Amino acid sequence: MEQTSAELWKQRSVAISATVKEVASVDEALQYALELCQSAEPHEQLMGPEPEGRGKVLAAPGLPSEQAEALRKGCEERGLTFVEKGLRDYAGGMEVGVAWAACGFADTGTCVVESTDEDVRLATMLPETSVLLIRRSTILPGNEYGAETLRTFFAKAEPEFLAFISGPSRTADIERVLTLGVHGPLYLHAVLIND
Repeated sequence: MEQTSAELWKQRSVAISATVKEVASVDEALQYALELCQSAEPHEQLMGPEPEGRGKVLAAPGLPSEQAEALRKGCEERGLTFVEKGLRDYAGGMEVGVAWAACGFADTGTCVVESTDEDVRLATMLPETSVLLIRRSTILPGNEYGAETLRTFFAKAEPEFLAFISGPSRTADIERVLTLGVHGPLYLHAVLIND
């Protein structure tokens, strides 16, 4: 039996150190992000003063209003701080960043995130844990199948920015030793929504 694009994408994502969580709905995906933030180790303040009582931070810019509201309410219930704008003010430390992937490429385990908004870029780069939400129906077999999707982004009058995210941040620049989390998140959780 031939492997589906989603199955190959899961396999390749795990191979590059991502955690793949399959869920049945967007609500379940948001709950998973809240649980990750609640169970995270508190961030180390990396720069600047931190407001007292801020606690653990979940950043989720650019989400549809009903999803943002669900995360805001979930954060309040758990004593977490929810941020959707002005992420530069939180550059010193965030536990979890949440963003939607426009599509995925199965051959490389990649998520494509529309990141024209600086806050979306920061949410996928600064927190220790990045959570990318992706619908099963948007996973394409490979890069060459993404031409139409990418053309839509780049056909606009203003420049668009896309991030191709494959696993957590990694480098082997120092003595060819693989190190995770140097230039971005230490953990990538790709939440596959079975739509």
